[in-house]
Amino acid sequence: MLNAFCITNSFSQHVLTFKNGTEITAIITYQTKDTLKYFLESNPSVILIETANNIYKITPAESMKGYIPDSLKNNEDYMKYLHYKRVTNSGFILIPVGALIGGLGTALAFSASDLGVGIMAAFAMGLGGGLIITGIIKSIAGSVKMQKYKKKVQGFSFDLKCTPEEQGIVVAYRF
Repeated sequence: MLNAFCITNSFSQHVLTFKNGTEITAIITYQTKDTLKYFLESNPSVILIETANNIYKITPAESMKGYIPDSLKNNEDYMKYLHYKRVTNSGFILIPVGALIGGLGTALAFSASDLGVGIMAAFAMGLGGGLIITGIIKSIAGSVKMQKYKKKVQGFSFDLKCTPEEQGIVVAYRF
């Protein structure tokens, strides 16, 4: 019988630094907040268990340090895309708020009978106009930059996950 699919566990190699200063290169098979199960590449049949309070730090082995998954390469561009999307959205919010404040200032100016109300009306019209202009600038500039970074993160991304919690291949397409 021929198996079409083969299910295996894949684990990543890490350098374990213990609190006494010793370092070993191990392959972690299971990790919780207080327990670590691992084996040495030289003897994979023996599973070693260590408590987390004896371990100073866990770092990836040298062989994995040069590998940057696609999802992390595009992460900076995606974060910039999200930033400019928020800038664009805030610009679209400022336009109607400015129109509302400017409209109230205009209505107040037509009904103003003394100098104090007239000054308040002029301030409201100026504030509303400023908000409208700021909203237009933010929405146009933000949408142009947002489209630029959106084009950078569109397309296929391929990622190899190899952690104690997750193992596998991730293929994604961003629209």
